[in-house]
Amino acid sequence: MTSISDLPPELLCLIAGRLHTAVDVVRFDAVCRAWRDTLHAMPPPPQQQPPPALLPWLVAPTSDDDDTAAAGVACRCVFSKTSYHAPGLCVQDKRVAHADGTGSWFINGLFVNPLTAMTDTDASRYPWDFIDREGFSQRIVSGDGTFLVYRLEDTYGSLSLIGESWSLYVREGNWVEKTLGAADGYYVVVACHGGAILCADLANCYIYKKELPWHYHTTFMPLPDEPGKVRQRSYLLECRGELLLASVLQDAGCTDDDDRLSVSVHAFDVDAALHALNPDSAVDHNELRAAPVWEKRDDVLGDHVLFLGFPGSFAVEAARFGGDVPGGGAYFVVKSEPCRVYKYSFEDDGAAATLVETLPAGWNDERCMWFLPEPVIAGISASTKMQQVGRHWSFWERPRRRRPRNLRFHVGRLSPTVDSSRLREMYSKHGKILLN
Repeated sequence: MTSISDLPPELLCLIAGRLHTAVDVVRFDAVCRAWRDTLHAMPPPPQQQPPPALLPWLVAPTSDDDDTAAAGVACRCVFSKTSYHAPGLCVQDKRVAHADGTGSWFINGLFVNPLTAMTDTDASRYPWDFIDREGFSQRIVSGDGTFLVYRLEDTYGSLSLIGESWSLYVREGNWVEKTLGAADGYYVVVACHGGAILCADLANCYIYKKELPWHYHTTFMPLPDEPGKVRQRSYLLECRGELLLASVLQDAGCTDDDDRLSVSVHAFDVDAALHALNPDSAVDHNELRAAPVWEKRDDVLGDHVLFLGFPGSFAVEAARFGGDVPGGGAYFVVKSEPCRVYKYSFEDDGAAATLVETLPAGWNDERCMWFLPEPVIAGISASTKMQQVGRHWSFWERPRRRRPRNLRFHVGRLSPTVDSSRLREMYSKHGKILLN
């Protein structure tokens, strides 16, 4: 009977290309060295096809309970119904939300993969001691590589965003301070796009851009109206070079928190909004709601899947999941005890969101973060990319090489009656024999 290690490499590549859960990848890797080498030698997909991706996981916010924190970061894949606790990372909430879906922890200036503990980035690039000292508890990385750390500060009923940002090729950080006024900090989400920092709550989108002399003022753009709906949550994400606002809505008059939920998506024209908000422009600020800065996008997301979470959200091409997750939908978490995960389909016009899973006990905070499990965190700087060469390769981008399959046995402390001819007779089929 043929050994499983002797399966043709072409067949193993076909099997490996259909692995979309982290658990299956680990099991495949553990079969034998030949199967493990297949993962290392996976050919890159054709240029016109997106790279495969593993199914996303949810990360729970840090618990204030010491016993719960000691157990590690709670992770859950609602697609494979798998739970995992990442040990040693829950001393303090260090989550970083990346616009490409990568998840990491920011520890001592390094982006640490929560599943493999691999690191990626120059530790001297970001002053982690300053970040911790200032209490910047939220961290996001935008599509253009901007790294933003921030905190929300409430002073006598007026909310402000205070933080620091680093651009892709600029080592020095930029201080960020933006007044949000009466915004409710519990519902505020933040994103970086086109050199601007944007904050959205349930009613408005606030814009900060360092180059503008009036950025310290409470400048905001009202969110688009949703007739007959009540906005329950706002999310900001990037997709196809655009900044999107995804709103979780509920039919007006519903009494249950998870009844008749839906999602709407609008593209936000940041430049048009900045022009409208400029006090030197001729725009009538009473007509801001009618300004052409919001454009409906529900009908053009058929090939993408949205994962809405905190502190960041992201969009993924559905083809990357190999048919396991259909396109044209959005996944989000609704608060309850425990919380529930819902899916809304943009293609089922008028239909309410459907329940995917009630999360395990203890998941009582809906501000969870989605992330795509990858053995290596996507780099955010050119220098980081160079440092990865020869060290840490992306799961689907490792060099095409195979280790020799011939084995060597070192045989020592033999009886004087055993000569080399006897050894060759016994072990020559396994490889070269070395004698002491």
